Amino acid sequence: MTNYYMTPQQLYQYIDMLNTRIVALEKKVDELSQELTAIKDTPKINVEKIEYKFDQLKVESLDGTLNIGLNPSNLKDTIEDLAVDQNVNVESIKDLTPYKERITKEIHAYIQNELPALIQDNEMQFQRSLDPSYYEMVQQDLLNQMPQRIDFYLENIPHVESKQSEGEWERKIISKIKQDIQTALFSFMSQMPENMEGMNNNEPPSNQS
Repeated sequence: MTNYYMTPQQLYQYIDMLNTRIVALEKKVDELSQELTAIKDTPKINVEKIEYKFDQLKVESLDGTLNIGLNPSNLKDTIEDLAVDQNVNVESIKDLTPYKERITKEIHAYIQNELPALIQDNEMQFQRSLDPSYYEMVQQDLLNQMPQRIDFYLENIPHVESKQSEGEWERKIISKIKQDIQTALFSFMSQMPENMEGMNNNEPPSNQS
């Protein structure tokens, strides 16, 4: 017969793991709360228009493609919250290649290194587990969608002369893309089809005797 129990050490480790997760989730909630407060305090923002109008998430079993929801055709609906005062001098940058290369490198590293943790955070929040066999598909889909998204932000987020350094401009674009990735993944995990779910990896360990 199988007995499910934990030793005091296992219980302590499990509680410590849960506490770590709770702290991380509380930090995330606090960040989202601050972002929401900033949005509410900005009079120029039209809430209806800054919502990310992602395509309906879909899994097509015939060709194996996965649409996470980063839809470049709807990116213009998100640009209003990045607008600047019409009276400031907006600098035009002729050669965007160096910026694109640096941003692409950082975003690719972010997707490759942070995606598993982002997925696990969403699994904890929704109490659903994505089958690991889909991790690579999710990662590749995000990577495939980055070039057009990076180009769009480079061409549409204004670089304000004398008020923003080039480094700050790049960081603003990188931060915006990371937020897009997190939002898309959150939306995907919340609507994930049942056939993509795996075993629940958040259950406490058990011993067999």
